[in-house]
Amino acid sequence: MSKAFMRMSIAAAVLVFFLATFYSLNIRAAQQEVSASRSDERALDLASFDLVWKTVKETYHDSMLAGLDWQGIRDRLRPRMESAASSEEARSVIGEVLAPLNQSHFMVIPREYYQGERTDSALSGNGVCGFDVRLVDGKVVVTSVRDDSPAFAAGVRPGWEIVRIGAVPVRETMEEIAELYRGRSRFEFEFIHTLYSSLSGEIGDSGPVLFRDGENREREIAIVLVKRPGRYIPAYGNLGPAFVDFEAKRLAGDVGYIRFNGFAGVTYLSPAFNGAMDSLRAAKGVIVDLRGNSGGIGGIALAMAGWFVAEKGRSLATITSRDRADRILVVPRSKTYGGPLAVLVDGLTASAAEFLSGGLQDLGRARLFGVRTAGFSGQGSLLKLPNGDMLMHMTARHVRADGTDVEGNGVEPDVEARPTRKSLLEGKDAALDAALEWLRGS
Repeated sequence: MSKAFMRMSIAAAVLVFFLATFYSLNIRAAQQEVSASRSDERALDLASFDLVWKTVKETYHDSMLAGLDWQGIRDRLRPRMESAASSEEARSVIGEVLAPLNQSHFMVIPREYYQGERTDSALSGNGVCGFDVRLVDGKVVVTSVRDDSPAFAAGVRPGWEIVRIGAVPVRETMEEIAELYRGRSRFEFEFIHTLYSSLSGEIGDSGPVLFRDGENREREIAIVLVKRPGRYIPAYGNLGPAFVDFEAKRLAGDVGYIRFNGFAGVTYLSPAFNGAMDSLRAAKGVIVDLRGNSGGIGGIALAMAGWFVAEKGRSLATITSRDRADRILVVPRSKTYGGPLAVLVDGLTASAAEFLSGGLQDLGRARLFGVRTAGFSGQGSLLKLPNGDMLMHMTARHVRADGTDVEGNGVEPDVEARPTRKSLLEGKDAALDAALEWLRGS
């Protein structure tokens, strides 16, 4: 079985690193060198622990820190930090400091991710399975398959249920994630991304996946990983590398369709979106598909809103920090698109994608189709730690026009359009079909 399909711990589901260990013929000398190295690392890890605790105490948007005994958390966990035997263990301890906040946009990003010219193999490898999945009626179901992928060639189709990845039943993984995120809106977001991590690795890796096909027959298929789609966006400043998969086309009935998976790469994504909208100024309707869009740079989302909002002084949202609340105003373009706009959302729509979709909905400028978004939204800041790792921490809330917080609540669509296994097997797309019906009747 390929290492891509080996079971991963939940704590490592998002950021996975393989650290090489080098051996010396002189075992004693090597042990002394490692000991000295770890001693130096421990001092930096301790300094990082202290800085994380202090930074959250001073910058978290809630000055009461959600009623937590913040000093008590430090007193309880710092001794464990002092005895941490590795950098990974130290990161785990810092994760325990952050966990009681129960908020998104808190994580420690290992320093290896930022060293050198890396791709997203630092996260999970350049190889991906070639299909998308979602939680449909309590089951993990394929929602789309790339027609140039080995998975498609092997017969995998939308509507197929995934029963097991490698040796691990998806139900078992679901129960573990449910225990961590019970009652929280971003359960599907965390769960599906955990599965994606276990379905990724290096290009050409392969491993068995047990499906239940359209006839409810179990079929085990060796899935070969293919190159991640999209344009590679190099690391920039504190932002890590990413792949942006952008698509724009015209559908029947003179409806424009734009889809992209994240808000990154200003010099690529912004011109691509602007070019697409330039060509669609006279379209009867436009669909912006933000399903599976996990967010990114909020400024890109704000600039996109300028295509659809003609009036000056309109606010997309309010960003509320500890000591201030700022209305985020849309700056209209010189020529905007005034036709009907449909936005597609689902449980993997997060962060900047919620900022854009929720704001356009509040302004009455877009009609949303799909299911509730992840509720994974706030203003995150990045801070480099003494040990070289990066801390992402939330400094402000994303508040909608009615005063509700998107974090933990998500954005409800105007028209709920949930996929079913039956509709997927029939080649239908519930959210897209509902949006097209509305646009063509406008």
